[in-house]
Amino acid sequence: MAGTIGGYVALSILVGLGLGVLLDRLLQTAPLFLIVGVLLGFATSFYLTYRIATGELGE
Repeated sequence: MAGTIGGYVALSILVGLGLGVLLDRLLQTAPLFLIVGVLLGFATSFYLTYRIATGELGE
């Protein structure tokens, strides 16, 4: 279970980071979307961790 949670946390943050960097490069708004992407990644990881802890995400 710890590996699953760690994977979700890492993946969520990295996807948010990657999309933020991509949008910043396309729109030349650095570091606006980088910050937004990382924050959304953290929020997503907390949500997924909660879902795993409560058993709502596939058993």
